[in-house]
Amino acid sequence: MLRLMSALVIVAAACVSGVSAQTKTDLGEARRAIDTCLSQSSHTNQRGCIGAYSDACMESPDGQTTLGMTDCLTTESDAWDAVLNERYQARMTEAKTLDKDRAEWGDSQPSEAAETLRTAQRAWIAFRDAECDRIFELNKDGTIRLPETASCTNRLTAERALALEEAGQ
Repeated sequence: MLRLMSALVIVAAACVSGVSAQTKTDLGEARRAIDTCLSQSSHTNQRGCIGAYSDACMESPDGQTTLGMTDCLTTESDAWDAVLNERYQARMTEAKTLDKDRAEWGDSQPSEAAETLRTAQRAWIAFRDAECDRIFELNKDGTIRLPETASCTNRLTAERALALEEAGQ
């Protein structure tokens, strides 16, 4: 509920202030920044790619307001979410193949790799939402609540995307 309310506050504030909504161009730029950083980083240093887009975005004049910072972080978070979804689908395909292979090998216990991945992902989403709601609540008396909450979502989404990549290696 809080996440919905905070999203509505962001949208309403953006409309009132004249801040433009996220564009496909911005999202594409964020994705390119992330992909470039990931391709140039070792697997042990990919966490340094969190902020690959938003840090530079917040240095621009539009990114220095509360709503601008929030937009920069939200755009990057959406790009990380796309990375996360691709990696989740890859892990799910691997898990389903493992389940099928185990069934063909005649394992006495049914394999539940796909179901446990789905359960873990749903639990992670609940954790991310609860944790970022907690950050919002801690900061709800100030305008910093919007960028802090967006930063939480960005960081946790990126970390999960990186974890899903590690799980496939």
